[in-house]
Amino acid sequence: MNWTRLSCVLSIGCFTALLFTSVMMNQSWMRGDMTITGGILTGMLVLAFLLWTAIFADIAWYKPAESHTWFSLIMTYIMVKLTFMFGKRQLAKFNRECQDIVGTQEKLLKTILKGKFGTVYAHDHNFADIKSREDFTKIHPLTTYTHYEKYFERAIHGEKNVTTTKKIDWALLTSGTTGKNKKFPVNMMEYSRSNNQMNMMYQYVFASELPKLKRLIRHSFVIVPPEVQAAESGLPMGSVGAAATSYKSVMKCMVTPIEVFEIHTEAEALYIHLLFALREKTIEMISVLFPMTARTFFQILEEQWEQLCEDIRLGRINPELQISLEIRQKISKYLTPLPSRAAELGAIFQHGFRDIVPRVWPKCAYVYMASTGVFKPCAGTVKELYLGGVLDAYPVYGCTESVLGVNIWPDNTTRYAFACGCVFFEFIPQDQFEKQCPQTLFLDQIQVGGVYEVVLTNVTGLYRYRLGDVIRVVGFHHQNPVMEIEYRLGMLLNVCFEKTPENVFCDAVEKAVKQLEDVRLVDYTTSENVHVEKIWGETTKKKYYFLFLEVETSDGGNVQLTDDQKCMFDKSLCDNYEIYNNLRLQDSIQPMVVYQVKRGTFQQLKHTMAYPVYGCTESVLGVNIWPDNTTRYAFACGCVFFEFIPQDQFEKQCPQTLFLDQIQVGGVYEVVLTNVTGLYRYRLGDVIRVVGFHHQNPVMEIEYRLGMLLNVCFEKTPENVFCDAVEKAVKQLEDVRLVDYTTVENIHVEKIQGETTTKKHYFLFLEVETSSGTNVQLTEDQKCMFDQSLRDNYEIYNNLRLQDSIQPMVVYQVKRGTFQQLKHTMLSANPQSTYFQFKLPRVLRKDAFLAFLLDQNY
Repeated sequence: MNWTRLSCVLSIGCFTALLFTSVMMNQSWMRGDMTITGGILTGMLVLAFLLWTAIFADIAWYKPAESHTWFSLIMTYIMVKLTFMFGKRQLAKFNRECQDIVGTQEKLLKTILKGKFGTVYAHDHNFADIKSREDFTKIHPLTTYTHYEKYFERAIHGEKNVTTTKKIDWALLTSGTTGKNKKFPVNMMEYSRSNNQMNMMYQYVFASELPKLKRLIRHSFVIVPPEVQAAESGLPMGSVGAAATSYKSVMKCMVTPIEVFEIHTEAEALYIHLLFALREKTIEMISVLFPMTARTFFQILEEQWEQLCEDIRLGRINPELQISLEIRQKISKYLTPLPSRAAELGAIFQHGFRDIVPRVWPKCAYVYMASTGVFKPCAGTVKELYLGGVLDAYPVYGCTESVLGVNIWPDNTTRYAFACGCVFFEFIPQDQFEKQCPQTLFLDQIQVGGVYEVVLTNVTGLYRYRLGDVIRVVGFHHQNPVMEIEYRLGMLLNVCFEKTPENVFCDAVEKAVKQLEDVRLVDYTTSENVHVEKIWGETTKKKYYFLFLEVETSDGGNVQLTDDQKCMFDKSLCDNYEIYNNLRLQDSIQPMVVYQVKRGTFQQLKHTMAYPVYGCTESVLGVNIWPDNTTRYAFACGCVFFEFIPQDQFEKQCPQTLFLDQIQVGGVYEVVLTNVTGLYRYRLGDVIRVVGFHHQNPVMEIEYRLGMLLNVCFEKTPENVFCDAVEKAVKQLEDVRLVDYTTVENIHVEKIQGETTTKKHYFLFLEVETSSGTNVQLTEDQKCMFDQSLRDNYEIYNNLRLQDSIQPMVVYQVKRGTFQQLKHTMLSANPQSTYFQFKLPRVLRKDAFLAFLLDQNY
């Protein structure tokens, strides 16, 4: 709907009604037949018409997006007006606070402590004796999360007045990337107050500076919230993002329908977010929060743009997208065919995806995305590839624990003024980091150029809490220090007391990459050599860093770094960090080892780290609670009722099952489940091996899926047995590394080749390379080693080979890069999947894909 035109018409209509009412009122007054009550009512009507005339004229001036509903238009209009009204007021208040830092902080501390009188925590820590900030630092110790765990657990389990006198209505969960998940019980209204103040202020500043924001057009809020959990008390537990999506009136103003936030799998959720964002041309802001999400968002666009355009043209959701029927029906009601927009997008995508944001959304003013600290490399890639000059900003610096600072300078989005009216701050100077009882400084005592760890006290129950974030002071806003984020404590490399900070290493990597011609950084991580050697079973006295590096060409192609190029990373760190350089000169630290990984590795790593849960579409099945061993899972015994079919019963028509308490270590079983969504004694097809116990709960590793068996003569070779045989054969080959493989019975290959024989054998499609990543041609004798390895590994297969019932395996070596191409081909055929979710079938029986492999003979 053309809201601008409609608003103009309504404004003119209201003004006409206003004039008519005024004339009628005047005539009635002149005739003397108007009563006092009639005069009051007519006056109110005139005022109402005057108000609506002004509102509709104002809405028309803001040029609203045509995709608005009445609800979203009115809500967006109200939020814009409130932002300008209260944002301006909040900025003025913030400036007053910044002009008296000492007074602001002392007043805030008293307010925080007074508000907690009557709580268990305040009683235990003598809050009544605290009269000043100096008393506070003497009476209350510095804390970390472990200090609060017993209090938080009591609050989460429903006990009142433990950490706050207000009602606890949410438990915020951290991501757990730096350890186990932390849980913070909060009152959401209390928690959100400071966030809302900072948000309104930055929105007012940005809207004042960026003309594109002065419109009633749409925002795209791209988030994939994890599923909200519940404590035993019924208290909801989830991330800040999950909590944000509970504000339904705000979410309904976004481009994406609120029902999309019920999808908790990344590939499917991002596809739907893209579908709705692409339908809307007039988007002024895209919020993705984290650059890794942004990169995946745009990669899905690159990979599935044709399917997205088709869905936009037809006004539907891809029928093969793996979402529930209920959610699909909820979302589908918002879709209508847009053939002209689909054609427009198709023409844009034909010209590639570089600088795609301003080409698809010409009114986009900025992308809300973190770009400092650990996010810097990935954010740089997103900015270079996709943003095309559109501003990227992360205006509020905060974390799960608290909001910490705000950016009010759109031309410099990496610095923040402390939220001095929301959080009481202390700081540990850099030379005190390692001390057991470090001295702290107050906000008015830190200096430009100083590096400090942040210590916070806030309204939600954290006191003198060591956050772990390290900042550098770069200036002042009035009396309030302005800072940039440096790194997190614990994110240091240390093999010889050098303590290389995260930000220093990051800068060195970026500088080295800039020296490489036509090479772009995708992502990296690093570790001390002792951790790598532990995995390899080696022990040396040498000390050095391992840099795991993923790079690509500027157009997204493969690139192999030379040894000289890899040496540039060590040289760059020497130039960037004097302490490291001195230790290198003394030979105390050996040269950095640069370990280049395949393209797509960090996407897969992200998926592996983000989902330590064993599950499938049907149900969650188990959870990994051992970060040092990510291949084993404890059964989700409180969520699913389990039974198990022993291996010797797999082929029986009516197999006997065992219960969870009856299976044994070493046993191999098929999983049978009963769950709350309507599956009863459901044979899943997953085969597991029990490897231990967690208390009484069996711990298992996944073996294979029934159906992933090779079978030409009733031998039923399991997938895991064949995999072990391939790996053992490769290990016997000198300087040869396995890239990937798949296999199939010969009947499927002969069908494609138009042949028919009575012989029975396996086809192994194999891709290998040298240890340095170059081509290698296997000899016939080397290929025979794979058949021999399977014979050694599987007695039934060996007996059938001896009887000549099965012929020798055919090893079909394919070109390097074949399996990478195969993945892309298979993904194109299944748009609901993304690269990092993809699992190559070890037994591949689809004709089209087998034909592709046969064309790739080395």
